[in-house]
Amino acid sequence: MSPDDLKFEKIRYYGGKMLKPKMVIMTAVLITIISVSYFTLCGCGGDKNAIVAKIADCKGTVTVNGQAASKEKDLKAKDIVEVGKDSFAHVKYLKEGYELMLYFTEKNKSNSKCEIQGPSDEGKTFVVNLMNGLLTFFVPPKDKRDSTLKITADDAIISIHQTKGKVDNSQDNLTVALVEGKVSVNIG
Repeated sequence: MSPDDLKFEKIRYYGGKMLKPKMVIMTAVLITIISVSYFTLCGCGGDKNAIVAKIADCKGTVTVNGQAASKEKDLKAKDIVEVGKDSFAHVKYLKEGYELMLYFTEKNKSNSKCEIQGPSDEGKTFVVNLMNGLLTFFVPPKDKRDSTLKITADDAIISIHQTKGKVDNSQDNLTVALVEGKVSVNIG
């Protein structure tokens, strides 16, 4: 039997009203579009409150969303980690083993802050927004991970490819430095 042999007739639904096949197809397409949009905006369809990282170590004044934080603190998407003078926070992503160190620097004259963001692109990209301060990073070799780490700072997007380095977002400029590896920087 081919699709041309099928004859569509009106389809009855719960309310007792009759729907034409075109209406059923259009409704199904609309529901699919809405579902895909919802899951994409919420980060891979996962729970917005899911734990994506944790503070593996810290010293000094460290807060998450304005509340005092300590070692082993779980981090969710949209959490803001902040460190004060003579302080640091070592953040480790649970899924891929990305490691970040957020430090206070004297030249910024204010606390260092970063926003932890959940996965995007169906879990293929993890993003950290460096709002202010110094952030060092370590990304494992590509064969040991399935995603990419991106660091955003002001209007720049830094894509990290198997490397160690730092990003310094001060009041006057943005600096990206490498110990080894490769990054790409898009400014726009």
